[in-house]
Amino acid sequence: MRNRTYYNEAASRKASKEAGQEVIKSKPGTESNTYGMASKFVQMNLYNIRDTNTYNIAGHEINLGKAAALFRAATVAINLGCNIAVAGTGYLTANYTHIIQALTGQHYTWKDAIDGANTVLWHLLMNAGGAKYIGNKLSQDKLMVVMEYFNIADQGKRKYEHVNRNRLVNAVNDNWCFGMLTGFDFIIKSNIATSTLYSFHYYNNEFTTKEDLLANMAGKSTQEVEDALAEWEVGANLWSVIEAKDGAF
Repeated sequence: MRNRTYYNEAASRKASKEAGQEVIKSKPGTESNTYGMASKFVQMNLYNIRDTNTYNIAGHEINLGKAAALFRAATVAINLGCNIAVAGTGYLTANYTHIIQALTGQHYTWKDAIDGANTVLWHLLMNAGGAKYIGNKLSQDKLMVVMEYFNIADQGKRKYEHVNRNRLVNAVNDNWCFGMLTGFDFIIKSNIATSTLYSFHYYNNEFTTKEDLLANMAGKSTQEVEDALAEWEVGANLWSVIEAKDGAF
């Protein structure tokens, strides 16, 4: 924002220059109304601060809103992002829910959960324990493609963020603080995702789950239900027919 120069009110700038009139006032750009409005706009949209709350303390301008926001960010980073107990608790809680779902068969069966766990373990082993996934936006791995396609654990969002940056820079930037949370989140949610895909079998020209099949067979005879289940059981599951190529299905 450049400085502003003011001339005699009775004359225009051009006339003032021609007449050799002296400048009567000069104001720095940072003191202009335009700068003030732009600054407030940035403060509100960048820092979510509607009032600057700036105070002069020991000769330094201190913005209490920014200070509070920075303190909050530091607290979250220390107590949440850098706390393995929090990450572990989240993983165990989600895993407990996953096991209950499998045992009750509400969305997928125990067999689906076992198949899903074996699939995730295999893909993690084939990718150096998951290390090859970190910061990799061009992965051709089937598991990662699935996670990205359905944006599970924010993998789809991350795929298209900062694509022009070095992979190492992305890896550090994405995981320096919340890496443990992201890792645990990826592991449990990938298990849930693959278990869900295993639960869909091809039956009657569509992919459906056992739960949906039984709901649609309500009112049918026992023999009809058993025949339908037998046909559904031998149908191909959704995970088996998915093929990842060029980073997509």
